[in-house]
Amino acid sequence: MGLDTQKVDKRFEHGLSVTYRKYSHYPIASVVINVMGAGSHSEPVYQLSHLVEHLVYMNMKSQAALIPDIYISAQTNLDSAQYSCRLPAAHAAEFCHWFQSACQDPAAFTEQLMAREKKAIRNELNKPANSCHDMLPDLGWAQGTEQDWSAFEALDTATVQAACESGYISSQLHIEVAGDFSATQLTELYQVLETLDVALKGEPAVAPVRRETVQQPKLILNKERNLVGYFCEVTTASRNSYLAMACAHQLFHATTPLSLYHNLRFEKGYIYNLIRAYHLFQGVGQYALFAQVQPEQAERVLEEVEAFFSGSGDALLDGFLPWAAKKSLSSQMLAMEPLSEITKRASQHYINFHLSMDEKQFYQYLSDENLEAVYQDIRRNYFNQNIEVVKL
Repeated sequence: MGLDTQKVDKRFEHGLSVTYRKYSHYPIASVVINVMGAGSHSEPVYQLSHLVEHLVYMNMKSQAALIPDIYISAQTNLDSAQYSCRLPAAHAAEFCHWFQSACQDPAAFTEQLMAREKKAIRNELNKPANSCHDMLPDLGWAQGTEQDWSAFEALDTATVQAACESGYISSQLHIEVAGDFSATQLTELYQVLETLDVALKGEPAVAPVRRETVQQPKLILNKERNLVGYFCEVTTASRNSYLAMACAHQLFHATTPLSLYHNLRFEKGYIYNLIRAYHLFQGVGQYALFAQVQPEQAERVLEEVEAFFSGSGDALLDGFLPWAAKKSLSSQMLAMEPLSEITKRASQHYINFHLSMDEKQFYQYLSDENLEAVYQDIRRNYFNQNIEVVKL
């Protein structure tokens, strides 16, 4: 599919912003409504943001029930709530109208619906234990509000509706739209968004949090001595921590004894694979890497990982960075990537930097002409590290 052929940014009177990306000859559009600040990181009551998201989503879903070719989903992140839809461009304006209606409809916040969705959230979060996920808080990964099911169960309709009214306001809304819209369809969408901007106007939110410092890298061996976890935070001057992390991860898997994976898997035989997690939070990249090991080899794996990230990395970067950059772009599958992934990534960029993502500029980061900057970013963020080593 490639990159967008046109990008239009628009901001309405009360702060609602929208970015339209044109992709010619694409039959299905993608729309993502981002409610910034409506995430789990700073909510006053455990799972309050999640409950609001469920109630708004279920109301929207009921409005779309009789229309074919529409797929709606929603999720609560650390720093936002997102409502996503894959649909024909002709229905994009309707999707945004359903969102406004759901936010303002008292029927979305009844005791009966709340009781049902509280059970649904408990079921959703009742997942099998995952040792990698369980280690993330110890490593320093950003977390939501501390678990408190009693406080969650005590939430009443007035509190939940008030949270929606105060958090779901125009100045906190950014909408990503991608597809092949006619001029009439785009005009109709903007008209609905202008109405939404007025309907959900509210007091401007506090300025978004952008961190200036990063946490010290950390390496943890769990109590069972079968999991080694590594964590660091990543920043780049070009606001491209996401691609820096993607490229570094490919580099760590290069087919050479210099790479962490090849050394642990093929040279030493200590592991089967490396499990990674990375995301952006408050403008900073968070990167975690896990190695599942046998207890008798845990100390040696810990030492190997520490030695890898404490070293300079120069030989690996010199020999394999061009390959890793191309591999990273290939892994993004730009030619085959669905519009929903594009709007999701653009949303992540806006939430973290409050800037509309320029796709061409974004991917230019990994171009041959920019590899020296990538080299320095990866070297500065991942190598020559003073790592805190913890044995639980």
